[in-house]
Amino acid sequence: MIHLFAAYDRKAKLWFGKTEGLPIKTEAATLDELVAKVWEMAAEIDQAAGTTAIALLLQVVDREGLSKETLHLMSSPANARELDEAIAEIEAGNVTEFRP
Repeated sequence: MIHLFAAYDRKAKLWFGKTEGLPIKTEAATLDELVAKVWEMAAEIDQAAGTTAIALLLQVVDREGLSKETLHLMSSPANARELDEAIAEIEAGNVTEFRP
């Protein structure tokens, strides 16, 4: 079994992944693309080793204190862009605080 650790870097706007069990480190724009790349790389290594079956376990690592929901939203480039814009607006003070 290959254990893939994936994390989103908001500043780089990329997903980074590394595996435990195989020497794979890669990056991609979305989580789906990252998993596909790792799967392809693992299959190539597996085929070269002469084995016929692999299993991939994905673990999303919270690299910057983001919730899993936010990480999921950040996997879409359009959503990530909107979240980044909203964060920039908050940091610039262009926000009205609402407390119920």
